Amino acid sequence: MKKPLNVLSKSAMISALAVSSLVPAAVASADDKQTSQYEVAELVFETDGKLAKVDIADYLEEVGFGFKDDAKYVIYPNGEAYAVSDYLEEFGFVGDDLKQVYENLKANGPANEKIHQGYFEDGKIVIKDEQPEDRLNETFFYNVA
Repeated sequence: MKKPLNVLSKSAMISALAVSSLVPAAVASADDKQTSQYEVAELVFETDGKLAKVDIADYLEEVGFGFKDDAKYVIYPNGEAYAVSDYLEEFGFVGDDLKQVYENLKANGPANEKIHQGYFEDGKIVIKDEQPEDRLNETFFYNVA
């Protein structure tokens, strides 16, 4: 039986999530590298009716620790996405044991949503154009013909 969820705001939980992700992988020790596979790498937000993912480090640089409550999914380094609500629930039950949080989430399976790459522009998340610029004219001419 799971112990009851401590009452914490969603912002406080996401702050804890972000703080756990701040150790750069390049300077991490071997133990930290093994642990980093259980840390969240990206956050997913809805923008213009589509889902866009941004690197958590970019998010922290842009927004700082004044988190918004509109994150939809967390994405692990292996690319698996899980609902933020599920992550926060498991984080509340398990605490800061990131491996156990991940294992509990994995048992229910990752989300199956189309998520686009995003980036920050003027403080807003923008979806990266999926078609490379060098192919725009080529596509235009195919459509004209």
